Amino acid sequence: MGIKGILYNKFKTVVSYATTKMPLLPIEAIKENDKLLTYDSIDDDVLQSYSEYSLAQLIYYAMKESATSEQSSRMTAMEGASKNAGEMIDKLT
Repeated sequence: MGIKGILYNKFKTVVSYATTKMPLLPIEAIKENDKLLTYDSIDDDVLQSYSEYSLAQLIYYAMKESATSEQSSRMTAMEGASKNAGEMIDKLT
């Protein structure tokens, strides 16, 4: 059983993200695509190279989206902490 997809946190807004599954297509599914018939010389090596490049690109995209979501969550948390610290300082002085 191979990998069926990539799970990642998709950035929506500064305060929200959505856990998303991005499907991964096997080479057989790519071969069966009718739009590939417009190209003349697509052999197994070309499809293998395309599949590897596509996987690397999808992993990069998922990592970028997850990092963006994480950074926005950290910014929101730090903003709340700074506000609470300011209120605490005002109460103590």
